[in-house]
Amino acid sequence: DEDVARAYAWGLSKLGAYQGTGLENFEVASGYLMEALHIRSEFSLWAPSNASLRREYGFSLERIGRLRERQHAVIPARNAIGDWSLIAYEQWEASPEDVRLAWDAADSLELYGDLEMLTFGFESALAAYEDSAAIRRFLLQREPNDGARIRRLGLVLNSIGEVQARDGDHLSAMSAYEESLALFRRLLSMEPSSPFRAQDVLIGLERVGDNHMDLDDPQSAVAAYEEGHALTMDMLALDPEDPDWMRALAISYWRLASADTQRAVSHWTKAIAVLENMQSLGVLSPEDHHLIGRAQSNLEATRGR
Repeated sequence: DEDVARAYAWGLSKLGAYQGTGLENFEVASGYLMEALHIRSEFSLWAPSNASLRREYGFSLERIGRLRERQHAVIPARNAIGDWSLIAYEQWEASPEDVRLAWDAADSLELYGDLEMLTFGFESALAAYEDSAAIRRFLLQREPNDGARIRRLGLVLNSIGEVQARDGDHLSAMSAYEESLALFRRLLSMEPSSPFRAQDVLIGLERVGDNHMDLDDPQSAVAAYEEGHALTMDMLALDPEDPDWMRALAISYWRLASADTQRAVSHWTKAIAVLENMQSLGVLSPEDHHLIGRAQSNLEATRGR
């Protein structure tokens, strides 16, 4: 009976998702999810024009893919998510006004791009990110003030910029980064005291600045880094002991020292002071302890020039 089998597959999928929350239960979760996938695959083959059955099959592929990703099985994860993205995009194309299908397509393509990046499929990743961005623009046009839609478009634009910068296309990367930054600035203007929104803007400014450095334009890089530095200081004024923003302050001095050679000694000195203060307060993470030594070496090298 179709209804019974679909309900059984739904139950298996739920069990698999629940079991997959615990690292020790991956194999049990995989068994449930693979059985659900098999049932839904049979139904999808039996009735390929049934949109509801195809969507259920896509959901099973998504859950298998996300489980494989958590297991660090990148290639199986990529393959499952890739198949999900094909179904999701196909269904959205058939019903382009369906917002739910648009979200599925955009999310699946973005995740597929992330997994392609991990397997060095940079060209495929860029294509997936660009398709995801096109759908996210469509979603944002429907609700221009929706914070989630604004942010998700900003994030995928950052991913586009990363691939383009990696390939040496820094002008295209700058365009993607600046569009992303404009979106993040808009969100921060809606919530000026939000550390979450400020962090997105800071990361955007750092990427713009780094890309200016790649384009051999340190003056523009300094302008971006200084804006990021000012934003960091604003956030620290709200919570002076926040270790994340203290670290961001040290990194802002680090970037400024790399771009502004005339004031590099001052910036390195301040970066070291921030890091040493964090160490004395016990909030410098163990993996960041080496930054003090690196900054001191960079300061000595700068003084020796």
